[in-house]
Amino acid sequence: MNQEGQGMAKKRVVLDTNIFISAYIFPGSTVSELFERIIAGDFVLGVSEDIILEFTRVIMHKFKLSAGMAREYTDMIRTNAVIVKPAGRVSIIKDPSDNRIIECVAEFKADYIISGGRHLLDLKKYKKTKIIPPAAFARLFF
Repeated sequence: MNQEGQGMAKKRVVLDTNIFISAYIFPGSTVSELFERIIAGDFVLGVSEDIILEFTRVIMHKFKLSAGMAREYTDMIRTNAVIVKPAGRVSIIKDPSDNRIIECVAEFKADYIISGGRHLLDLKKYKKTKIIPPAAFARLFF
């Protein structure tokens, strides 16, 4: 672990839906390792029901995962996350699902949004929350 990750409070992270999907589909990848580290307690994950519902919708319809397998994975997410109830809706990005990420961050006070999506990455920052891709997060904290 490099200096930025040493001796500090656990970083609070919100994962974009595409990161949850990649962690599931690509075992052994950087995003899979990130999720494993969240489960190990290295980071504090914040997630909202909207994010979980979006993950379930995409993984079942686009990737044809069964309802049972999707539920098993979402149960693992819920078990290892702080479930956040955003206070309200925002509309700062064209993609409504990306706005749900911002809403979660606003309530959770995350240090980082980890995303592979251009809409969020182009924003770079939301208030004090940095928005970075998984590889950049890994360079900082793995």
